[in-house]
Amino acid sequence: MTHAVTVPVAPAGSLVGRCWQVWAVAWPIIMVSAISLILSATDTALLGHYSTQALGSAAVAFPIWILFTAIIIPCGSATQVLVARWHGAGDSTSIVRLAGVGFVGVVAAGTVLAIAGIAGASVIVEATVPGRPEGGVDPGVAHDTTSMLRILLIGLPFTAVTAHLRGLLGGVGDTRTAAQVTALVALVNMPLAWVLIFEVGLGQVGSAIATTLATAFGAAYLTFRARETLGESIEAAKRASPEGRRDLVREWLRIAWPDSVFGLFSYGADVALVGLAAGLGAAGLAAFRVMGSAVSVVWVIIFGLACAIAILVGQRLGARDRDGHEAFVRAGAVLMLVGSSVVSVVLASFPGLFFGVFTDDPEVLDVVSGTVVILPVMTLIMVAELVYAAQLRALGDTRGIMYVSVLATFCGTVPAAWFFVEVLDRGLWGIYLGLLLGWIIRSSAVWIRFRRTVQPAR
Repeated sequence: MTHAVTVPVAPAGSLVGRCWQVWAVAWPIIMVSAISLILSATDTALLGHYSTQALGSAAVAFPIWILFTAIIIPCGSATQVLVARWHGAGDSTSIVRLAGVGFVGVVAAGTVLAIAGIAGASVIVEATVPGRPEGGVDPGVAHDTTSMLRILLIGLPFTAVTAHLRGLLGGVGDTRTAAQVTALVALVNMPLAWVLIFEVGLGQVGSAIATTLATAFGAAYLTFRARETLGESIEAAKRASPEGRRDLVREWLRIAWPDSVFGLFSYGADVALVGLAAGLGAAGLAAFRVMGSAVSVVWVIIFGLACAIAILVGQRLGARDRDGHEAFVRAGAVLMLVGSSVVSVVLASFPGLFFGVFTDDPEVLDVVSGTVVILPVMTLIMVAELVYAAQLRALGDTRGIMYVSVLATFCGTVPAAWFFVEVLDRGLWGIYLGLLLGWIIRSSAVWIRFRRTVQPAR
């Protein structure tokens, strides 16, 4: 059976109506991120109750794995940008061509990246968590962390396929399919992780095996659903002239490569912060992992709404509707600010209810409960940045976002966190003060980029 591709959305007349339109696109994206977060949080909770050392291994392995995924996932973001624009203009042939070419491209890139990561895993882990004679993490953690990382990297090609197809379906307004697939992945991962971690006794290695198998299952099912959705368009594209395919690929890569560099620096900074957290001892490293889960809860809301803004704005750009573009931005900004602020304030006000799920170690709980008060402030800065970044992304200006990321990482986050932790001895607080400074720089730079490149063109 073939599913019809949705019609590009035109903005409603009232702000409330536009908010509902944005939410209709955003909630499946939020659900995808939320389910992914639940999977990560479940692994964190299971490993935290398995042992503090296992939780420490996850705190190191997951950021490195995310760094690798951040290099390949932007191909999906580029797909979404172009497909949204073509969908607004009614160009289904280009959409189908990119679907096929992009699929082959991301599988190849994901495979090469996985092989390189597996080969260098031990070196990467040792560089991230060096053995320290005083207060550092037990060097024995490095062995289990390396095994965990290698297993996670095996699933990188499947992650690449998932990102590409999510971008494809999201660009045409179908964000629900990705949510359904992610829910199925969760149903596979959770019980499998429990069995492998506790019943089989594989600990962090079992968690990685479950994640990789579930990711592969999700990629296979999403491929089937994407072909089902684009069935009629595929037949039409086969009858179209092959001219222009090279230009299509060139445009796709033009948008994708700056996003990959952006991911490399942004998530590379996270890996550097893991190294700082490792110097705080096993409890400090575990607290860093648990605190990251709280930030991720807020990020899920902000990111989902930013993606919805980028999709709807991209469609309006394709339809050459400037007023509709601005209307959707205003509605998305309202939803983003209200939703994320409420959640961050609740987390900061009642930390015990959230963090107690992950660990019962009193030292870890004490550290994270004292740090989470910074979350509402970080939330406001993240909202300010993502409202403008979503518009730049819809316009294809991923290069500007890349410049901003490099600036914030090298001039803010990493040096500031190092200074607060190593010089002022502020512990986990110091790491998050560095993150806050990085977000302030990032939001300011994105606003300047937006003013200089977008508004003059109007």
